[in-house]
Amino acid sequence: AQTEELTEERIDLHKNFRSRENVLHTVNDIFTRIMRKEVGGITYDESSALHYGLDHIETKGGLLDQTEYLILKRDSKTEDKVMLEAKMVATRIKKLLAEMIWDTKTQQSRTVKYQDIVILLRATGGNDEIFRRVLEEAGIPVHIASKTGYFETPEVETVLNYLQILDNPLQDIPLTASLKGVFGKFTDEELARIRCADRKRTMYHALISYAQKDELKEKIDGFLSQFQSFRKRIPYTSVYYLMEQLLRETGYFYYVRALPNGEKRYANVRMLLEKAESYGKTSYKGLFHFIRYIGYLKKYDVNYGEANTISENDNAVRIMSIHKSKGLEFPICFLSMTGKNINFMDSRQAIGYDMEYGIGVDHVDWKRRIKTPTLLKKLIQAKEKKETIAEELRVLYVALTRAKEKLIITGVIDDIDQRLQTYVMLRHDETSKNLPVSVITAFTSYADMILSAMIGHSNVRQVMLSRDLIPLEEVGIYQTNLKLEIMELTDLVEIEMQDTLMQEALHSHLMWLISHPTDTERIKQLFSYTYPFDGTAHIKMKVSVSELKEEHMNDAVEESEMLFAPEEIVPYVPRFISKKEDISAVARGTVYHKLMEIMDYQLSVDEMLLIPEYQELLKVVRVNDLQNFKQSRLAKRMEQAAANKQLYREQPFVLGLPANTVYPEASDQETILIQGIIDAYFIEQENVIVVDYKTDRVTSKAELILRYQTQLDHYATALCQLTGLKVSEKIIYSFALHKEIVLL
Repeated sequence: AQTEELTEERIDLHKNFRSRENVLHTVNDIFTRIMRKEVGGITYDESSALHYGLDHIETKGGLLDQTEYLILKRDSKTEDKVMLEAKMVATRIKKLLAEMIWDTKTQQSRTVKYQDIVILLRATGGNDEIFRRVLEEAGIPVHIASKTGYFETPEVETVLNYLQILDNPLQDIPLTASLKGVFGKFTDEELARIRCADRKRTMYHALISYAQKDELKEKIDGFLSQFQSFRKRIPYTSVYYLMEQLLRETGYFYYVRALPNGEKRYANVRMLLEKAESYGKTSYKGLFHFIRYIGYLKKYDVNYGEANTISENDNAVRIMSIHKSKGLEFPICFLSMTGKNINFMDSRQAIGYDMEYGIGVDHVDWKRRIKTPTLLKKLIQAKEKKETIAEELRVLYVALTRAKEKLIITGVIDDIDQRLQTYVMLRHDETSKNLPVSVITAFTSYADMILSAMIGHSNVRQVMLSRDLIPLEEVGIYQTNLKLEIMELTDLVEIEMQDTLMQEALHSHLMWLISHPTDTERIKQLFSYTYPFDGTAHIKMKVSVSELKEEHMNDAVEESEMLFAPEEIVPYVPRFISKKEDISAVARGTVYHKLMEIMDYQLSVDEMLLIPEYQELLKVVRVNDLQNFKQSRLAKRMEQAAANKQLYREQPFVLGLPANTVYPEASDQETILIQGIIDAYFIEQENVIVVDYKTDRVTSKAELILRYQTQLDHYATALCQLTGLKVSEKIIYSFALHKEIVLL
């Protein structure tokens, strides 16, 4: 019989049947740049990359087509980072509910539900409780598979506070909490007036004193009457029955069930009742001992997880660690707290040990009373740090691949501008996809890993220009579906205020409708209202000069523009770059601007070469460029202005203009803010001359005029308002052309 010849075929299992293409593109884009065999154990190339496998699913419902990275920059370090990030996440979740996703079960598109969303944290450590509290305050139901935080839940804490004052009303903190909460319903202003009535004694005595006044007499009498009623029952009622009567007679059960995630809150209160019932079966009796018992549980961290009332079908946002998410998938996935530093404690131990290298310790100099790590210890620490980075890369990969439809990354990063500028410097070779090993092992957070890979994205370039930063040169820029958004704290506050005002307005309208049930015409008017300026809702109220310049380029091909950030940053050139590579055009342009900022016009170029302050900068700047500038007519005029103390450099400004002067479609009733920093200006014969330095590689002055006319016009307008003088000249000095260009 003739036998068929068997052939072997290799089948690569690299197709992904979980996530949409936009998620896979993001993962591949990031890990192609940061996952190398020397660090992560594999080279993330085409054979390792994830390939889209859901060809049979239509994409008509997948409207969430961008991966987002939301970054919040704090104004100061006094605000709590975790709470602020949770508020930012809550804001984004509310917006998501109006968007559409593809439902694989029904094979059709539908609106997003809370149960579609998960928030992943590297490690919870109590941060999940902060997220839960903030999200629930925003009206978002949340589920945490937590073993802690039970006694800190608002519904349980409220009951415990009231039980404490039933036992002893002379405790100011629980009494004030009870007065402010559902049992008292006093406002902050009313509590302040009560406290001021008798500052020397306890809050309870102040409450008794203020009860004699007419303004709050009825409200205080109602609270005290109910309070005394429950207090009289203590001697003959068990803790369990006392608590049950309290919860039922005050309507507290109904109250907690009406709150967001009410079933879970109700279950938490029922759980407290069960603990009181169990306590009643012990040898200890009475409210006093029960409160002490709960106090000891809190003191020694004998905590409990919240009552678990959620099932797979319940509509709530889930919060969990990345580790617990392994093997799971979620339609929409938030990866939060990416700005948090990686834990390198293993590499900071007093004694380092390794299977290959052995044990590394410090060398102790007893005479000089100092100790220094030995070379072996440093070697072991470097290896441990490298292994930690490798593990974190793998954990990050798990986190980014949990999403089916949409991936949103968040973080609070105070020094985001400086970091972005540094990432540009690290991408010294725009033609290479991989980051150097020395850069990867220097990562300190997930933000470093992700942003260093994103720095070549077109969207990141636009964001950097809008913040007056120096982006990667255009040769290294590529299109992507990843969107970076940097929010200031004021933006978050503004969103919260808008939500609050909207809720108050809705509440007042509903109250009005309840009192006028027959006014159907008014109801139609309310629900058919259309915002008159809906077409201009996309316009930002604050833009940088760089953004406006980009919009007015008239399709001119533009190279990287060298503008200043609000605080000039000379990017640090790492040693491994400075010794092996020529400095990039981005860094060179930055140094030119820095030199023009600090230059003493009284010094010649030869004299500057002898001064340490200038020496490092002049190693980068072409000395011939500086000599040509010093010989120019503009430099002579600026030197004279400096001698007369009429030369001003690095002048920041914020200019307010009618919105329709910038965007014709906008209303003239709106004001738009333009911000920027002027390189230099000087006053000459009661006139202002504005100067802007450019390092663009151009062949004619017409190119520069086309690119920067709008920018210089805004500078002139700002200086007119700032100085009250007329701007007589707008000058660009081009280091590439070695000439000054006067704009009309």
